[in-house]
Amino acid sequence: MITEKQIQWLLPVYQEANAILDRIPNFDSTCRTHGIDANYFKDRMLVRCDFIYDENKGLYEEMYGDHGEIHQDIYGKTKREILRHIVNACIFDEAYDHYAYKKFNEECFKRNIDPKAGTTFNSQYFVYAKERESYCQSIVNQYIDTIEDSVFPPDSTNSENERKKSLEKQQYLSVVSKNCKSIVKVYVPKINKYSYCKLDIYKKNGVLLKTSAINQMNSEYDISSFGKKIYVFLNVDDTILASLDIENIEKYY
Repeated sequence: MITEKQIQWLLPVYQEANAILDRIPNFDSTCRTHGIDANYFKDRMLVRCDFIYDENKGLYEEMYGDHGEIHQDIYGKTKREILRHIVNACIFDEAYDHYAYKKFNEECFKRNIDPKAGTTFNSQYFVYAKERESYCQSIVNQYIDTIEDSVFPPDSTNSENERKKSLEKQQYLSVVSKNCKSIVKVYVPKINKYSYCKLDIYKKNGVLLKTSAINQMNSEYDISSFGKKIYVFLNVDDTILASLDIENIEKYY
């Protein structure tokens, strides 16, 4: 079982995965990672699965079969590897379980073929799925390649580097209290060099609450009405420049 600290590190990665999947036109919403919270990892043993971290393998999920067999699904050692694994798994499910299924049945209807009948046309199902998978990956790879390749979990020997990174992120995003309200302060130096800049606010179940365009170097946003269980992302030209977990904001002070 991974630790609470590792879980809290991992949750924003799932949110970033959703943000990247949102870039794919007509991507089936049921194949995103909405609803992932701390309990998701803690309750995996109820379905005979467990998330484990190993220095050699990195993060992996162990699944236990009915006959004692064990299957390992390896996510990776770094943020970029883990995020890529999550996104690719969602794309695979959407391509084979939704897109190809719909496309195949539509084509069978046009050709007056029974979809359940064993015909040579059945192989076309996998052609549709593979085409969709390749199309989706061609879109998401350009965003995944920009993700910071930080290690999972943060190594204790790199605590000073992590502290410096945290301080750097506070240059972009910080939270202050004003008149009993929670205010996110945004600072984007040289903002004119970017095509666009926005602030995304997500619930921890993955629901997008609000998106605000940022047009000036210094901005402030009242987030009091959204509660504490939210993530705030600063998105600049399709790159997550900084993020805050508001529920655990004390770690940013």
